[in-house]
Amino acid sequence: MLTGENGILRRAAEAKEKAEKSQTEEQSRLSNYEENISNYIGVDWDFAKKNATKHQNQKNNNAIAIGTDGKPVNMDLWEYTKLEDGTYGLNDAESLTDEGNKTTGYIGKIINGKIDGTVPKYIKDENDSDFFEVTNMAYSFFNNKELEESPEIPDSVTNIRALFNSCDNLTKIYNLPKSAINMYGTFANCKSLEKAPEIPENVENMHGTFLGCTGISESPVIPKSVSDMSNTFSGCTNMRVCPSIPNGVTNMSSTFYRCSNISEGPQIPNTVIEMYATFYECTNLIKAPIIPESVSILCVTFKGCTKLQGEIEINANVTGKDLGKEWFNNIDYGNCFLNACTEDGLKLKVTGTCTVIDKIVENANNPNITVKWK
Repeated sequence: MLTGENGILRRAAEAKEKAEKSQTEEQSRLSNYEENISNYIGVDWDFAKKNATKHQNQKNNNAIAIGTDGKPVNMDLWEYTKLEDGTYGLNDAESLTDEGNKTTGYIGKIINGKIDGTVPKYIKDENDSDFFEVTNMAYSFFNNKELEESPEIPDSVTNIRALFNSCDNLTKIYNLPKSAINMYGTFANCKSLEKAPEIPENVENMHGTFLGCTGISESPVIPKSVSDMSNTFSGCTNMRVCPSIPNGVTNMSSTFYRCSNISEGPQIPNTVIEMYATFYECTNLIKAPIIPESVSILCVTFKGCTKLQGEIEINANVTGKDLGKEWFNNIDYGNCFLNACTEDGLKLKVTGTCTVIDKIVENANNPNITVKWK
């Protein structure tokens, strides 16, 4: 009666197993319902913070963190730093600054191309009386060669400087935070990235954002808030069409450096000051844009644009002054057209209100490039 095939102990064990299975299935259904509701109406953050607990696998510290899905995050997988304003950054203190050591904030494993779990949105360290937002993710995934798909980034994050820099195998971007301001080198050298994500509307710094992204063929829309576009698309050899440059951009140094497939430059707004190497070795550039009078630096702007032809209007405020920098010739228009318009049969005429047009052309030392006086 106790141990037979239909014995009491056997039936009791089977009943327990069925009950546990039923409980597991019920819990799974409830979790799915909860996740679907959260996806539909969003996470109730007040409720999440009130009921938050330490992640069940967390062993090495006492911080409590809530991820972008409203659930606990294992903080053993993250470096984190309390910032001066009371918020948190997901990296060590030095890497979160502009002079950082370039270390990674995420120190967990990559599973099937994704991080383990989610990104912390709120953190409550053992010395905190309340939860504080994560606002800085500089270098958090720097040089991560296994990451293929980005996780959801909290909308509270404003600094995503070099966030995915040198993530060679990154192909899919979940989102960029709406509050992002600093996108310095965010995707630099992400060679497998083929589609650029939408740029948040408040971004100001796009220095080197897509530098070396050789797979990108189409640029995103540049927000009106951007002022620095130096090196933004430098080395994007697959890009064929330049984006519109919004008013407010002041720095376009090396913006399209060695973008060897673009054929026409974008309109340059009358707010741009620096155009050092803007179209450097754009070997398929045929038509150059008008250079407005706001521009004061034209060093090697069109150097190596061998197919450049037609007519270019230069109204720039350059004078030939010494810049005191280790740039080509050091002068503000040094080698502007060096090795440009060199293919057989091509001609380039330079016109405009710039007072040193003749010297710019003379500096090129190229009979194919002449001055057309107004």
